[in-house]
Amino acid sequence: MPKVIRKSRRKSWKKVNVEDVEEALEDERLVGKIKRQSLKGKAKGPEVEIDEAEDLFTVDTKGSTEGLSKKTRRELARAKAFPSKEPRLGLSGSEQLKVQRAEARLKNKKRHSKLGQKEEAFDLWAPPDAKAKAKAAKEAAWEHVKRVPHPVPKQV
Repeated sequence: MPKVIRKSRRKSWKKVNVEDVEEALEDERLVGKIKRQSLKGKAKGPEVEIDEAEDLFTVDTKGSTEGLSKKTRRELARAKAFPSKEPRLGLSGSEQLKVQRAEARLKNKKRHSKLGQKEEAFDLWAPPDAKAKAKAAKEAAWEHVKRVPHPVPKQV
């Protein structure tokens, strides 16, 4: 027997009250409009202060090249307009990525090896530290004991 497919009807649709959602969206639009007007300087209400907007941004009126020679400014402009290119090694994109990954791995190995090891200089004539003294005392305590292998018992 074939399955009967029922057409959904408007009667079975769930009825939802969307007035709260529309009201919240309208409030957000109104707040955004007031903020935009306050940034332009057309604020109508005391809710938004223009001083807050002025604190966010600064205007550079002198320029960042003030006090630099004309030659230096020209070099900066050229460097910005024509950035230096990396040398072409004749490698494909995937080969370049492999090289970059290998460099990163080497850098990480060096960094991790430096973190794990504390290189200390060994002073041959310095007095022994506490660990060396304890080790020497332990060895001296066992010097009088001879280690002789025990004979293996014969099996009968």
